[in-house]
Amino acid sequence: MFAKQQSRVSLIDLATVVVLLLAILIVSLPGGALYNPVHRWLVQRHMTAAIQKEWSALVQMSQPLYSEPGPPVVVEFTDYQCPFCRAASPMVDSAVSDGVRLAVLQFPLSIHPRARVAALAALCGARSGRFAKIHRYLMNHIEWMASDDSSIVPAIEPIDSAAFVACQGSEQTRKSLAQEIAVANTLGIAGTPMLVTAGGVLKQPVTAASLRALADDGSK
Repeated sequence: MFAKQQSRVSLIDLATVVVLLLAILIVSLPGGALYNPVHRWLVQRHMTAAIQKEWSALVQMSQPLYSEPGPPVVVEFTDYQCPFCRAASPMVDSAVSDGVRLAVLQFPLSIHPRARVAALAALCGARSGRFAKIHRYLMNHIEWMASDDSSIVPAIEPIDSAAFVACQGSEQTRKSLAQEIAVANTLGIAGTPMLVTAGGVLKQPVTAASLRALADDGSK
């Protein structure tokens, strides 16, 4: 009698475990209640680990918006045709003015037809010592978006137009852009703006205050 009861209890326990496992499986499938938060957590964990591993490379490749000495504490992946990047630009500049050492890496998205040529122009700005000026020109003006030209010559003096165009078409500049895109893909970045430090990613909306907080966390 006792053995039969124990057998029935064991069967009930087994059935309960099976039902629970099935329930977990169902809610964990795409579209299930657990899928999105678990997926976001896994992506975030992967990205944080990848950033920590690649941080030295990010620092070396990025172009600073600040003039103070020292390596960047915050790195922004940006796309000059991205409306969110352009909207965040005043907050980025405000944080830089407040002393946040923020640098930029290029990540032109394929959905923006003029983003790549703008990124090449920014890299040529870096090679000529005018990165911050050309970065802000691209962020704050729109006339370059309407052109079909394969290059951009910003309205900043003095600039040798022919040399600037040649720079954008050079193998060295294209290779530099390919390297920045590759590191963004390695980190799993899918959109812009993406602001990161050695220890993590900005999860809040981009404001001067959130960038200062991110910089403070990244400097610890």
